[in-house]
Amino acid sequence: MDSLPAVVPTAALTSSEKSSIRRIYDRIKAGGASLEKAKLHTAAGAQALRQGGESLVIGALLGAADAELPTGLDAHIRGKAVPLDAAMGLGAMIASTAWAQEGEISTTLRNAGGAMLAVGGYRKVHQFMAERKRAQGQVPGSDASKAAVHGDFGADSSEIDPILEAAKAL
Repeated sequence: MDSLPAVVPTAALTSSEKSSIRRIYDRIKAGGASLEKAKLHTAAGAQALRQGGESLVIGALLGAADAELPTGLDAHIRGKAVPLDAAMGLGAMIASTAWAQEGEISTTLRNAGGAMLAVGGYRKVHQFMAERKRAQGQVPGSDASKAAVHGDFGADSSEIDPILEAAKAL
């Protein structure tokens, strides 16, 4: 069919017939392009689903390790806290380039490495910023939200709550 555009202009056809054939040919080609677009979007959606699933699994594994390991996700080596999530993420990224010819393994390592680096980056920047706020006498937002959940609103616990006292009298 790709030779059709070359043949039509030289064929013994009227200009109206040539024009009709050209329009039909263009519509057929456009239909093929939309099928290609659909395939492209389907493949991209599948890759997004894959990466999201891998990130979810990595996040769950890191959360479990943080809760179960004696020092959480920070290993103490020579007196320094080394973020295991970031170190493993960096290792996975390096491995993904070393095994680039393996295709699927490389993609999985790259996705996992990116997720681990994101968790490590979040934890360390949060830790730094929260410590800086505390040093300035401020309360980090994450501390304030935990306090509110547990009922610590900054009131002295020895004070008598007038609402509770009025409720007791009823």
